[in-house]
Amino acid sequence: MTYRHATLDDVNEMIALLQRLFSIEAAFTFDPARHRVALQAIIDAPNACAMVATKAGRVVGMGTAQWVYSTASGAKSAWLEDIVVTPDCQRQGIATGLVKTLTDWCKQAGCNRMQLVYDPDNLPAIHFYPAQGFHPAKLGVYSKNI
Repeated sequence: MTYRHATLDDVNEMIALLQRLFSIEAAFTFDPARHRVALQAIIDAPNACAMVATKAGRVVGMGTAQWVYSTASGAKSAWLEDIVVTPDCQRQGIATGLVKTLTDWCKQAGCNRMQLVYDPDNLPAIHFYPAQGFHPAKLGVYSKNI
C-alpha cells in the first residue's frame, strides 16, 4: 500500500470514492461537479491536504484535512474529512494508514488538534474514530448554506 499526496490526475477516482461515502451519509448530496471543484482547491491549497492510498496503481482510499487558526487551542487546528476506502479493500488497515498520514501532515503544519464531524448513522465511522485516538467532544455542529 502506498500513501501519497493526491494530484489532479486522481480527482476522478476520488469522486468515485466520495459517491460511495455520500451514499452512506444522508446529510450530503453527491454532486460530481461540485466535488471536483472542491478537490482541486484542496489539492492546491497550502492549508489543506488530500491523501490517497494506492494499490497496484489504483486509488483505493482517500482522506482530506484542512487547518484553521483556533483561538481555543491557540494554534492551528485541523478538520479531518472524507476518509473512505473502496469496499474490496476495507478492513485492511487502509483507513488507519490514511488517518496516520494525515495526522503526520497536520503535525508538520503546526496543528495541535484534529477534529471531525460524522453522520450518527454511519456506524463504521462511530467505531473507527475512537480506535484512532479520537474522543467525543462536548460540542454540537450547526450548518448553514450561504
